Amino acid sequence: MPRRPKIKDEVKAACYKAWEAKRALILNKSVTVKDVYEKDLPTFLAQWDQIDWPQLSWITKKIKYEWEPNAPTESLKPDPVVEHWDEKWWKSPRRIFVLTTLYDQASLAFLSHRSDTGSLDTPPREFVGFTDRVCKWAWKLSEFFDLNVSRECYLLILIANLFAYEERHEPSHPDGDLPLEAMWSVALGREQLVAWQRHKMGYEPDDSSHDVKLWQVSEEELRKAMVTIGSEGQVLVLADVGGSPTFIAVIE
Repeated sequence: MPRRPKIKDEVKAACYKAWEAKRALILNKSVTVKDVYEKDLPTFLAQWDQIDWPQLSWITKKIKYEWEPNAPTESLKPDPVVEHWDEKWWKSPRRIFVLTTLYDQASLAFLSHRSDTGSLDTPPREFVGFTDRVCKWAWKLSEFFDLNVSRECYLLILIANLFAYEERHEPSHPDGDLPLEAMWSVALGREQLVAWQRHKMGYEPDDSSHDVKLWQVSEEELRKAMVTIGSEGQVLVLADVGGSPTFIAVIE
């Protein structure tokens, strides 16, 4: 019987992300590892041939002996949310412009989402503000974006969330394991920002790469993604599904 090919680092990273996204449900026994392997993992691995996919036993061993032992033992406390016109944050003219614009765009997106759903059974989500980390990174990164364009506001908010997530989870990253470092979705913040800048400068993306870039996602999907993560400082996992950049999971 021929040996299966060595599992690629990118495939390992995708498997890790699938587990990371469903870890809480696995721990509280709402789903099993087998459920995630059969129902969720195929979406994360859709861009690779099935011959490159690992077996369930590989996933189970990774979780038991490597990923779970290195995972944080306690949940991080939520970052504080900055309310509209918080005097500590609305100081300089630039901050006032950036945060006022982004808060307004987020509020409009939430209102639009409520009208899209139109369900009386589901309480509408209210936009109350971004976390302090997201505000900080949005202000720092704002020069890369034209805030007079809604699409670029959405991109800035989502990329700022990635940077905030990276900063928030940095102390809990596993050390000394290079394959694991590449598995953290937090590394995408810098990559997404550079990819956006290259796109604006006219560089074409490398077709041989499996990486999916936020700027490739439609404006409508970006708006929905922003509403999905809301005010909690979460990030979204992107994958190429059927040739289209698609958000497939939320990681807190």
